[in-house]
Amino acid sequence: MFLFFKGARTRVRQTRSVAFPLEAKAGGFRLLGPGGGGALFLPAVSEHYIFVTCDMGPAFASLDGGTTWRFVDLGAAITQHASSAGKLRAIGLGLWESNSSLDEWQLIFPTDDHARVVLRGDHADPHLVDTPHPIAFAQSPSGTLSVAAVSGDAIRLFVRDERSDRWIAGRDLHYRPSALVNVGETLFAIDPRRGIVNLWNDTVALPSRGTTQLVCARDSAFAITDDAGDDPLAGATELWHSVDGGRAFSNRTHALRDAVGDRSPRIVSIATAPNRNGHVLASFKLDDRFGVAGSEDAGASFKVLFVDGDNRPAQNVADPWIASRFGPSWAEAPLGLAASDAGVIVATDYGRVLVSQDAGRSWSGTYSVRTNSNTVATTGINSTTAYGVHFDPFDRARVILASADVGGFVSEDAASSWSPCEGVPRAWRNTMYWAEFDPHVRGRVVAAVSGTHDLPRPKMWRRQSPLSFRGGIVHSEDGGRSWRHRAKGIPDAAVTHLLVDPTSASRGLWFACVLGHGVFRSADGGETWTRASDGLPAQPMVWALSRASDGTLYVVVVRRAEGDDAAAGAIFTSSSNGTTWQPLALPPQVTGPTSIIADPEHPRRLVLSAWGWHHPERNTIGGIFVSDDRGRAWRRVLARDNFVFSVTRDERNASRIYAAGFSGTAWRSDDAGETFLPIRGFGFKNAHRIFADHAHAGCIYIATFGAGLWRGLGDTDADGKTLTEALPRRRGV
Repeated sequence: MFLFFKGARTRVRQTRSVAFPLEAKAGGFRLLGPGGGGALFLPAVSEHYIFVTCDMGPAFASLDGGTTWRFVDLGAAITQHASSAGKLRAIGLGLWESNSSLDEWQLIFPTDDHARVVLRGDHADPHLVDTPHPIAFAQSPSGTLSVAAVSGDAIRLFVRDERSDRWIAGRDLHYRPSALVNVGETLFAIDPRRGIVNLWNDTVALPSRGTTQLVCARDSAFAITDDAGDDPLAGATELWHSVDGGRAFSNRTHALRDAVGDRSPRIVSIATAPNRNGHVLASFKLDDRFGVAGSEDAGASFKVLFVDGDNRPAQNVADPWIASRFGPSWAEAPLGLAASDAGVIVATDYGRVLVSQDAGRSWSGTYSVRTNSNTVATTGINSTTAYGVHFDPFDRARVILASADVGGFVSEDAASSWSPCEGVPRAWRNTMYWAEFDPHVRGRVVAAVSGTHDLPRPKMWRRQSPLSFRGGIVHSEDGGRSWRHRAKGIPDAAVTHLLVDPTSASRGLWFACVLGHGVFRSADGGETWTRASDGLPAQPMVWALSRASDGTLYVVVVRRAEGDDAAAGAIFTSSSNGTTWQPLALPPQVTGPTSIIADPEHPRRLVLSAWGWHHPERNTIGGIFVSDDRGRAWRRVLARDNFVFSVTRDERNASRIYAAGFSGTAWRSDDAGETFLPIRGFGFKNAHRIFADHAHAGCIYIATFGAGLWRGLGDTDADGKTLTEALPRRRGV
């Protein structure tokens, strides 16, 4: 499953190991938004391309030095990559190999025709089963490719015979390596318990019980180690250099400490140029400063290339918007570094891609561009989560983007450029979950915000009570340009959804979901609120509301945990404007409801989406279900997608329903939910919600987890496949 944007045609070699040949041109999709915003890792740079990855699944490639970017999806979050002889290899859902222009990708490991994909957990994470699953790889200068893969209960080393193109199983490893690295022809593994291990003789070349990274240029190697902890984002404390192929290392930490003016910098990442012995880069993190330093003499001395801080932005970094919006330290120390022999350097962090074309003297944020003094637009890197797009009923060119990590944004030109929503309290600014334009008052918008992102994932409250989450409701009277908090009666808590009664008087009847606290109601346009949760369980995990045309309300209570019937989700309904609530029976084996809508012409007809749960011994089911009698009886109408996040209705066509989920497919129904077909050209794994475009006839928006906002035609494709269907069907072609 992979897509490229920005005008390049996707070409897929029809070989036996190509898995996901979905073409971006088919659905006309392109990425929109302010750009950046989420964690970016593992940059690579060559004379042809720049490549970066996102922890939520996608990767991005640029063939023009970072001016524009293409979207790449290899089925799962990329955990490692390396380039050689003009090719890039990467571990996503399997090990993939590209051509030099990155517009063709081939799955090269595993090669078992019986491989299949299962999805599990909070994010429906994909796993290869019935075949070895690669977790690390390395390629030597002579072309030998080695892979460490999970095979049953064992972790085994595989080596590819370049003459026969076959994989040969080698010895078992007694640990799970976090990386494999070739220094010359010697293969090293990173053992999280012991440090850097020479795999040829199983000796420890450099001990470490914490953060460890090893990089090389020819036979010269650099490493960072830390015995203080196991958090890879906390950084390391020691920098090492080897000139003998990794047999012995000397400490180079003192020179970096001298350069940054601190005795204990945390070293987050290192990089070398492929053919420049003695060249090394290190990103560092201090109490209130961070930056990048470089050395040309094997770490004997360092020069700081840029340094940022809360009140001291780097003068040689031109950043489009993140530093000015959140402060220069918001993105923290670069998480990844890459360098080319020609002096191009790439640094990634929690929201940006910074590129230097002059060996670090100056840097530019290439994830976004300024379209004027107040607005920005993505260059193709969308690395954060979108929850929805919301349209002004009085001005179809005005759109609000509700997103995570960077909060809300408003567009005045139909989503072409964006400016941040100003005035949201800082503690609540991380995520805007929903925005609702008042249909009765021009310019009025009410938004649900929180300082906690990634709801409603159970991972967010496994170690922290949802009652501790901060957030609230904010108002705007100028179409979303400026905001203020004035929702009396709402606790400081995560507010996840809003609903306005379109039939109520001009001041408006509003409802809000406050996670862990219940449903709240306002009769004065959102100024003051009272709890309206009688009949709901204690500490109700209310997530989303919907309203039928006859006034019946529905609220989704999400599942607290997987595999525990006592933690199952629920649907409650109210025919008294939220005064009292009654439970609605769920379909059998459904414990994870995610959304519900009613047919506007037949309010007894309900469409429900649900999130399944996978376990070898006991499963619950997800998908889409329909009831014609207000939930007394249900039938499952979509079983191909077991992880559906939402169903939404096209306001211009009552019979058209969209569905989005985490199985690599978005769906459309033209018969009020009886049948669903995949949407053509959409191939990203994680979709949140779909909205009909009010300004562009025939288009839709898809809000995703990890790849921002997409806009395309929304046509259907009868031959489209989900992630779990595509791999087995494409193998052997």
